[in-house]
Amino acid sequence: RTLDGLDAWRGQLGRLPLVEHLTAEAVVWSLLARARACIDDPAPANAYADAAGAWRFVTPLPATQTIAVHLTAANCRWAGGHPDQALAQHRLALTAHESLLAELPPRPRPALVATAVATSAAVYEPYALRLEAVGQVDFALGERRAHLALLDRLGVEPGDARRWLAAALQRAGRSAEAAELGPTDEATATPSPPGERVSWTRLD
Repeated sequence: RTLDGLDAWRGQLGRLPLVEHLTAEAVVWSLLARARACIDDPAPANAYADAAGAWRFVTPLPATQTIAVHLTAANCRWAGGHPDQALAQHRLALTAHESLLAELPPRPRPALVATAVATSAAVYEPYALRLEAVGQVDFALGERRAHLALLDRLGVEPGDARRWLAAALQRAGRSAEAAELGPTDEATATPSPPGERVSWTRLD
């Protein structure tokens, strides 16, 4: 409703050149917000996600926003029944996250570390869950171990990442390995299948 309200407000501005002066980042965030808002209707959600992704070829975007573009596209593709494309978007998000890590100075400020840690949780675990959902359990476990290694390199507590790996090992029937990591969290997310396959048209 907020986005629809903004559209209505924008239509009342007449010839004021505000839209033309929006930054690329603002336009991309707006498109991503629309894609996320209509994720339950995957066709338009994917169209908005594609429109956001197209801006990567127009102007350079910050690494954090590039990650958001790929993760949103992955979620929309998954909801729209295109698991292979979703996994490809997850891999692109991982690549963008590596670029974010490469930008960190030798002794990053705590805020930069916190951003890297938060985005790593968004990048690794959803990807691992979807790998699991399509039967690629070993690859999923590998991604979770890579996440733990990254957190160790950043010098932060593994926390949720350790529990996610333990729960995945438990689901894979590797209880002894799971026990070595500590108790599993019963509230941990489990893999969900992709949605019904849909198609969509490009936004004008």
